[in-house]
Amino acid sequence: MSSYDYEPIPGLPGKLPPGERVLWRGSPDWTAMARRTFHTRVISLYFLILICWKFASQVYAGIPLVESLIGTFLVILISTIGLAILTGFAWLYSRTTIYTITNSRIVMRFGVALPMMINIPLVRIEKADLKTYHNGTGDIPVTINDRDKFGYLHLWPNVRPWQFNPVQPMIRNIKNSEKVANILVEALSSVHERQQDQQHNQLDQKVEKEVSGTSGQLRSLETAA
Repeated sequence: MSSYDYEPIPGLPGKLPPGERVLWRGSPDWTAMARRTFHTRVISLYFLILICWKFASQVYAGIPLVESLIGTFLVILISTIGLAILTGFAWLYSRTTIYTITNSRIVMRFGVALPMMINIPLVRIEKADLKTYHNGTGDIPVTINDRDKFGYLHLWPNVRPWQFNPVQPMIRNIKNSEKVANILVEALSSVHERQQDQQHNQLDQKVEKEVSGTSGQLRSLETAA
């Protein structure tokens, strides 16, 4: 039994604090993950070429047709088992992965044997990109500022492929990716606006204190004079 067997809200470690709300929640499409993350199409093509080469080489070597077919069948069997394993992993990863976007953070819960959870505060995200595919699925990688570092292998497969410096967490292989990207962009804009307002308020308060302190000093000097 893992620490994620019971979740008050699916994909989240506990109940949301006051003021935080879920904007979107979803999981990867397992067929898209099989094709693009585990590259089952490319590997299928490789196996097909291998099977054809095996059969042709045996026939060319003068091996009887029946024996050639038996030898080729073994390659087909091994190839099928390999593809089934990769497809199974894609299904398992999709089933155990939940992405959640709230008005203050992105939460990624993933992992088959060792489930883990990553919290990415929206204030730490500099930008979000979008890559869509013909079937409507897509990927949303995010760029994190220098204060937060993530390991590539620690995040895989929820990471932008071959992007090591900086590592970019990625909401991967999701349906309706454009809609999800718009939700994230709006949340990011709202958070950064609030952050700027807070900074301005803090700056105004600091200026007011300095002005008040200067005025007090001047009054003290006038009184002394």
